[in-house]
Amino acid sequence: MGIVADFTAQQGGHTHVQHTALTLYADVLNVYDNPADLTQFSGMEYTIADKRGAVIVKKTLGHGITVDDSVIQITVSGNELKRSGTHRHSLVMFDSKGQALLPVFNVPLFISPLAI
Repeated sequence: MGIVADFTAQQGGHTHVQHTALTLYADVLNVYDNPADLTQFSGMEYTIADKRGAVIVKKTLGHGITVDDSVIQITVSGNELKRSGTHRHSLVMFDSKGQALLPVFNVPLFISPLAI
């Protein structure tokens, strides 16, 4: 069981349930609001960090991040979402030289405790 979110940079924070798989879909648009050519990027990195900035989940292209056409899919297993509380999650793209670009999104993520 998991939660699927259609996530774009225009959305604010996101709430998720602890120990539940999370799948995010993100579109990346160019300056003309058209789907970006994702082949121009050398890499992608998704992270979930705690309040202190310590990374608790990290996904990279081919390891939790896949691309289908112009849509990025990020998959995090429920086993990786062990810590409840307030976090930040972000998606960063890397240019052809491997330099990090501004985040596609960098917003709050609240992981609520699993009700038993």
